[in-house]
Amino acid sequence: MPTTLYIVVVTTINSFQIFALIQLLTHGGPNYTTSTVMYLVYQTAISEGRFGVSSAMGIILAIIIGIISILQFKFLSKRYRLGGGKMKNRKKISVFSVISMTILIMLTIFFIFPFYWIATGAFKIQEVAISIPPEWFPLKPTLENFDKLLVPLTLRWFFNSVAIAFSTTVLVCTTASLAGYALAKKKFPGSGIIFIIFVAAMALSKT
Repeated sequence: MPTTLYIVVVTTINSFQIFALIQLLTHGGPNYTTSTVMYLVYQTAISEGRFGVSSAMGIILAIIIGIISILQFKFLSKRYRLGGGKMKNRKKISVFSVISMTILIMLTIFFIFPFYWIATGAFKIQEVAISIPPEWFPLKPTLENFDKLLVPLTLRWFFNSVAIAFSTTVLVCTTASLAGYALAKKKFPGSGIIFIIFVAAMALSKT
């Protein structure tokens, strides 16, 4: 089911990005036992000012999320036989479509730039990462930031992130499917109000 695929992938990605609850409740303690990669990215970049190391963490986290999302998509798409369908005939190119595509390309570049800056920052030493004017592309790329992540605590951080993502995905899919079935198939007093509350809650920030 396409809906199940969407819920699983999006929930997994959001679970890996958990930050607010840890910041408010535990601050990663005691002794880093509740720290996740996302929380450590914040601590390393903001509190310690080590932008290169935090960028390296972000790159590794993005790779892990990408691999898990691809595996989920491959597994569920085969199971539910997603995709297919014939492509429609191409429409003629108009002035409006050219302008729209140009705007979309410009917006894409604007939103991708932070990811580019993180990716290049992971291969810069600390002095270059915080230099002004900035070095837009690492002239002397280094793996020093990744070497600093080769500590036993790193495995603990990633294990916590995977454990939270897995448990959250299972709980969300279970409860969401039960609630969705009840709201869609069963008519009972207050069902409309409950649905509105659910939709309104989605607008609240989770980070």
